Amino acid sequence: MSITNKELKNLVEQIKCGQMTSFDPFYEATKRIIFFNIYSYVKHHETAEDILQDTYVAFLKSVSNIDNSQPILAYLLTISKNLSLNYLRTSSRQVPLNETFEDTHGVNQNYSIEENELIKKIKDLLKPEEFRIFYLKAVEEYTHQEIATLLHKSLGTITWAYNNAIKKLQKGLKNIYETK
Repeated sequence: MSITNKELKNLVEQIKCGQMTSFDPFYEATKRIIFFNIYSYVKHHETAEDILQDTYVAFLKSVSNIDNSQPILAYLLTISKNLSLNYLRTSSRQVPLNETFEDTHGVNQNYSIEENELIKKIKDLLKPEEFRIFYLKAVEEYTHQEIATLLHKSLGTITWAYNNAIKKLQKGLKNIYETK
């Protein structure tokens, strides 16, 4: 995890006071995790980018009502989840569950081609909820307890889902990464 909840809360307080220069570091610290959360629902890069922007617009509209006793990232994840589900409900576009990253360039420009391909394979092997949990743990380095808090699930559910995801990945990626 690159930024603490306390640091996020401080940035939110500054935004509440009208210091919009604090929004840029807030956005940069949270956009990747929010993007992947949205993408796990809608499975379409451009749509995820649109919903990402809508998430931050909704955040800014409601910033004065945010309860700082709650995790800020959980608030953003909830907004992005609700917007994603609303999109899926109202959209006439049917997205197959196995649709892949059609444009991995731009998902994260810091990833190499090999890393983007690995992410694609991982998404193909895991269910959306498993991918969210795996991503939070393996990439963002959250603890199981932090993930449980963020996703409003029990610690046991998170641990079980993460272990299931690891087993699926071990089995699914075994042939790809076996040494010859």
